[in-house]
Amino acid sequence: MSYRLRTRQGVLVAVGVLYVMVLAWFNRQPIPTATLVHETDSNMRLRATSSERLGTANRDMHWLEPVQYLDDNGTHAASVLDIDAGLLYIRLHTEYRTTRPNEPLGGLLKVYRKNLRFAANGDETAWELLFVERLPGPVRRAHLDRTRLRNEDGTYAPRNLAVLYYMPRNETIAYRVRVYELEALQPATGFEAAVASAGAPWWKRAAGLGAAEAAVHAQHLANRDHLCPDDADDDVADSVYAGHRFRHCVGSAGLTMRTTDFALAGALEVLEFSLRGRTLLYSRLNDVVRFRMLELPAALNGSLVSSDAGISSDMARDGLQGSAYTQPDMVQTRGPGVTELLRDIGSQSFLAQLQSTRPGGGVDVFQAHGGTTGDTFFFSFSLLQNTTLARKWVHEDIKR
Repeated sequence: MSYRLRTRQGVLVAVGVLYVMVLAWFNRQPIPTATLVHETDSNMRLRATSSERLGTANRDMHWLEPVQYLDDNGTHAASVLDIDAGLLYIRLHTEYRTTRPNEPLGGLLKVYRKNLRFAANGDETAWELLFVERLPGPVRRAHLDRTRLRNEDGTYAPRNLAVLYYMPRNETIAYRVRVYELEALQPATGFEAAVASAGAPWWKRAAGLGAAEAAVHAQHLANRDHLCPDDADDDVADSVYAGHRFRHCVGSAGLTMRTTDFALAGALEVLEFSLRGRTLLYSRLNDVVRFRMLELPAALNGSLVSSDAGISSDMARDGLQGSAYTQPDMVQTRGPGVTELLRDIGSQSFLAQLQSTRPGGGVDVFQAHGGTTGDTFFFSFSLLQNTTLARKWVHEDIKR
């Protein structure tokens, strides 16, 4: 009798457990998976830059970003992209070989645009080259700020791409930061006059010429009128971008981005670098402080402005140097001092400003270091907080 009772109890428990498992199985939440909406045709893909044109330490950086977001009018969220504006593809070569005697390497930035309507109707168009820009020196770091901080008037600050490059000059090195405002596409200066002089479509005028004549024709238009050649033509386009007189050019749309250049004081090597809103955060090799913060001058809508009214985007693109880069209105804040323990660690590092966990104008900074000594690995993580820029930093370090 006891055997039958124990068997019946075991069956009842097993049935109950099985019932619960079946209910949980049918009510489970599906694991989110990506769905392939569209695959780009091979003839729509952009060409790759020849490795012969790139420096030995070149690192390619890529970003895909919407051209702009819809206005926050209460009917949708602030992060809804404007599908009619299209999609931006940004490609950055950190080291691009040039023919200039004093500038053998320089950064090269290309910006393309594509219509997003193909995701719905399948009618895909090719990428459109907006502009190409060569920086005066190799690129050390780049950071895309997507935070879109909310301004006091309810609008959102623009997204900015900050590119840190350096220029060797005699016995010193000067570090510069060029900030591209992604949502400020604007007509290029003198584009209509240049098109009227060159004739449209100027990029097809060299189709009937020989290879040498086509290259000379494209270089002439790019250097004189700042009109880009056909980017699909590998040899011609790369030779134009590497020319000693080339600085920047625009495509058939005649659009470019608003840019602002800033100078970093000192000549120590910059290790880490990031931008959030108008705050530029960076650390240096063998510096006396763990990091430095620069408050860049900005307008009420969040757009960055140069503190020197004499600097324009065109002048900066033309390689303006010297005292015109001086930014006296930028406020610099130093982080806590570097200890010898932290100075010995640091073959790899990371630095970023976080959303403050304190109300008001608090600042939170996350910093990580990593290195090796023989066969031992060291990692150090730090969270630094400051309620105001005038008070001392409160930090907690963890070392493993």
